[in-house]
Amino acid sequence: MVMHRCFFESCRCILDKTIMAMPQHSTSNGFDLNEVWYVVIGAGIGFIASIGTIAIERLLDRRGRIKLYYKVIGDRDATFPNGFHYTQNGDMSFSLPMQVEIQNTSKVTRVIRDINIDLYLNGQFVDHMTPVESTTNRKTTNGHTTQIETQSYGADNGAYSFVVEPLSILHQNCYFFYIIKKENTFDEAKLRYFDEKDRPHSFSIRKIGNCWREDYWECTDEWILLK
Repeated sequence: MVMHRCFFESCRCILDKTIMAMPQHSTSNGFDLNEVWYVVIGAGIGFIASIGTIAIERLLDRRGRIKLYYKVIGDRDATFPNGFHYTQNGDMSFSLPMQVEIQNTSKVTRVIRDINIDLYLNGQFVDHMTPVESTTNRKTTNGHTTQIETQSYGADNGAYSFVVEPLSILHQNCYFFYIIKKENTFDEAKLRYFDEKDRPHSFSIRKIGNCWREDYWECTDEWILLK
């Protein structure tokens, strides 16, 4: 409101000074040309003022931040545990199920695109994990499937891109998976996403001691702010 008031007062001062600087003219029939100029200039400044008001309002609406919080879920006894473990094929894998909350404190819709986990070694990019769309767990009794549980992750159709409404919080379940290749070694995991202007944002989640040793991570009970 203060910015709006200052803007309109500046426009009014410009209009008053412009009119005062104009020479006084009148026609023989009493028609005052200064009044015409006053109306024309006033309309022009009013138009500029309205455009300025819209620009200021949009600028103020964009004030606020996008904040991302996460929790690591899936302990050692979970169907899909987190950390490093061998698959049924004998491959070493890195599994990271997590919950993500995206907080939008601005008054405009924001976009978080292509959330993923990037892997680094000594600060250099190595590879990125695979975002999982869904998992299926089959329970069997005497060799027969008795129950099938399916868990979906991400947004619609398994996308890891999200539209966050103004002044809102979006909660998502995410799951990232990676088969460690023999030639790949990494010592850090970073969460990365792109904003609506395609600018990348990257945050370190954890340092990794040995990616070739079976190790189950502990779950995090509290929400952790990415910063």
